Amino acid sequence: MSNNFIKKGLVSIIITALILLSFSTAITGRYIDTKDKIISDDNRLIDIIVTLQDSDDAINVKLGDGLGGFGADCIYSVGNQPTDILTGDFNNDYFVDVAVLNFYGKSICVFLGDGNGGLGVPQEHYIGLTPEFMEAGDFNNDGYLDIIVTISVLKEEDFIRILFGDGTGQFSSHTDLTVCDETQGPKGIVIDDFNYDNNADFAVALQDRNEVLVFIGDGTGSFATPVDYPVSDGPTGIISGDFDDDGYVDLAVSSEIGLMVTILTGYGNGRFGGFIESFSPKSSYDMVSGDFNHDDILDIAMNTYYEHVVTLHTGFGDGTFFQDFPPVRLGPKGITTDDFNNDGNLDLAVTGYNDDNISLLYGTGESNRPFEENVSLPIGRAPYGIVADGLRVQPPYVPKKPIPDNSEVNVGISPILKWVGGDPNSCDTVLYDVFFGESITPLKFSSNQSKTVFNPGVLDFDTTYYWKIVAWDSLGYTAESPVWSFTTRPNTAPSNPSINGEVEGKFGVQYNYTLKSEDAESDEVYYFVEWGDRTVEEWIGPYSSGENVTVGHIWEERGEYTIRVKAKDNFDAESDWTTLEVSMPLKRMMFRSLFDLFIHGFIHYFPLLENILSYI
Repeated sequence: MSNNFIKKGLVSIIITALILLSFSTAITGRYIDTKDKIISDDNRLIDIIVTLQDSDDAINVKLGDGLGGFGADCIYSVGNQPTDILTGDFNNDYFVDVAVLNFYGKSICVFLGDGNGGLGVPQEHYIGLTPEFMEAGDFNNDGYLDIIVTISVLKEEDFIRILFGDGTGQFSSHTDLTVCDETQGPKGIVIDDFNYDNNADFAVALQDRNEVLVFIGDGTGSFATPVDYPVSDGPTGIISGDFDDDGYVDLAVSSEIGLMVTILTGYGNGRFGGFIESFSPKSSYDMVSGDFNHDDILDIAMNTYYEHVVTLHTGFGDGTFFQDFPPVRLGPKGITTDDFNNDGNLDLAVTGYNDDNISLLYGTGESNRPFEENVSLPIGRAPYGIVADGLRVQPPYVPKKPIPDNSEVNVGISPILKWVGGDPNSCDTVLYDVFFGESITPLKFSSNQSKTVFNPGVLDFDTTYYWKIVAWDSLGYTAESPVWSFTTRPNTAPSNPSINGEVEGKFGVQYNYTLKSEDAESDEVYYFVEWGDRTVEEWIGPYSSGENVTVGHIWEERGEYTIRVKAKDNFDAESDWTTLEVSMPLKRMMFRSLFDLFIHGFIHYFPLLENILSYI
């Protein structure tokens, strides 16, 4: 999923965490599921930022070393009781910035990043009412990152506010969206492109009405009349992703009261179908999604507030899940995911309000044991929200995971090349140059493309092709893949066709014949038929490989004839001829007048005479 409602390709895997927090594993700009989140063995430096409450009222930045370890505390003071936290590029300098929501301070603080892991003096934006949850995206397509906030503390004042960014880290204006005339209790919020029009949409969980409200954006900061969908009782958290593997964005909604996660299946047009009550997490708030067991299907990891455990639910690819990881008791509040130790497996980082630690669960990629034992990392007093991102400028990821696989053989001649790319810095744009050809040092074939797919066109059979990808970001850093190769399949001709039908008959009468040829590559088949009387059926078809094909013919004269048939596939590989000898010695009487009809009826009573006349 790649879109541009955050300028210059801002992508932020925002996983917020707090006691009543929803997590959006969707996107803030390119609509990327955590299923597609880059995990690799590059020496990437992923950092963790955590909000601290009680007497601290601060955030703690822990810089990662790429091996699963984290450096010294970097404490930055914020407003009163910081809760929600997210990252993004709020001043369009390609450096990751941090936004923090202050629950009692009724404000949002924005820290501008310096690209080296440091943050500047916070810029505080007073809201005036007590905010609960926030997300970020470009709702008016001006290239600047906006922030959307839910406010549901004073029931008569429940609404949603969008702060429109001006590209400097400031917010020049705002608009308020009323969710309903009566109390709604808007909680978790997620941004995505539900109807694939490249405009930011969002969905919000309405706790008091047991519904999810979906707003479809028009790209100007306005929205169509929202549509509500029923979910399990007391919805709080909400994330998006393709949970039923049909190519469309779905919603997963956690429930505080109903003790159920609801999956709303998307249709790709902004509408959602009936919900699936997938599994019961016993009062969860916070969720993240990702492919934790490498089966290319989205899984969901979540914490449960009352039971103080973390659970992993592996997806079946149909919107249902199975809990195959025993609950880990951590006293969790917030949860985020990334590959902190660069081993190619997604890890979890979880905050615990009562133990002043982060718990790190390092992934194994295995279904039967997806995580190692948790490691505690001291973080500060009363940690709540947590987010993972790259605060330091780094080159793009080395492109990897090619499709077709490196050295793969028997590849079709119309392949779509794919690879995994991206950048550790969520706000950085990555473009790709494609090198492709039959030489082991391929030439540049395409430049400056943003998508990680490429169509080289129709290729030759039984030929080895070489290709590589060079990624480069907006700051001029590059990363180059190794040279990959694949070999297209050979093309064999269809089998010699069979011919089944009468070998003797009367001329002037139509006879039908059944043809059949099979193609080893299941290509479509065409038939060329010579009837032996200077008439032909020229390449009739196409037909499926192995399909019985019926053709008919009338020989107008008495004689001996040879039927010849050959087959070809849709790439013009031809079989040898197959022949069938037929004899048409008999003549059928043709009656075209009343007299003929009379004579025919008369001689019918004299079989011997009829047989004699048939040879005349």
